[in-house]
Amino acid sequence: MLIPDWNSLDSVRRAHSDLEAAAIVFFALLVLFDVLAHLSKDEARKTLLEKIGLGFFAVAVLAEIIAYPFGQRNDALSEQVIGSLDRKAEQASSRASKALSDSETAITKSGLATIKADTAGDAAGNAQGKVEAVAKRAEQVDAELAQAEYLMSARSVQNRDELAEQLKRRFKGHDIMLMSYRGDQEGWGLCTQLWYIAKAAEMKPVDQCGVEDFAIPGVFGNSPVSALVSPLAISGPNIQETLDIADLLVKIGRIPFGTTSGMPNGMLMIFVGVKPPFMIGQARGVKVPARKQAKKTSNPKP
Repeated sequence: MLIPDWNSLDSVRRAHSDLEAAAIVFFALLVLFDVLAHLSKDEARKTLLEKIGLGFFAVAVLAEIIAYPFGQRNDALSEQVIGSLDRKAEQASSRASKALSDSETAITKSGLATIKADTAGDAAGNAQGKVEAVAKRAEQVDAELAQAEYLMSARSVQNRDELAEQLKRRFKGHDIMLMSYRGDQEGWGLCTQLWYIAKAAEMKPVDQCGVEDFAIPGVFGNSPVSALVSPLAISGPNIQETLDIADLLVKIGRIPFGTTSGMPNGMLMIFVGVKPPFMIGQARGVKVPARKQAKKTSNPKP
């Protein structure tokens, strides 16, 4: 469809929400005017109120019809984003394997160069240069590993259908807010997954993924987001409910790095914080040996 921002997930989701809200308002007006028509004793006034109510009903149905393709597009764009994250994780895994292989090769070459430097006499200067080059390459390999490990360790929810079923039995109809930091792509991906799971569990999820600014500790008082949340925090008015949700996310969803729960809050909320560091390996530092000076021997006096 040729409409503004059709390829933007945020725009499509906002339009869908606005149309659903408009439909609810017009349905409410339909009920109101229908009640007024039944209470009216003037036949002309009663007929007018009924006609106005039918007009509101038509507008509400039209809003629902228009909202339907937006809902379908919202689901399609969300699946594309999740699929893109999966592909990035696979690419990161391949890069990590190559980086580890390069690291082992660099370490082997470093050992050979060090041996040559120790045993060579006049060629010690050349061997020294080779060792320095290998050490530099090992540092480059470490940098590549650091880039790859972030995507490779992206958090993801497992056993989603089972998790949604368990949440539905315990928390069906509950309001819940899903939040994550603005600019944290990895946290937004996990937050979006949890939003869909809560929706499948017939809860009432509020999507606040990727909208919270990184807060400065101490500025916002005792707010549950007054400091950086890491890695995942669950708060709410009922402490036991937060503990139960945390138990399901860890045992069934197998969310890595665990969760923090039991924090009081006016509304049940899952805040996806910053993912903690995840180390998959590091090339050993290559020490560049100092050049050895040849020992001077003196001839014995006659």
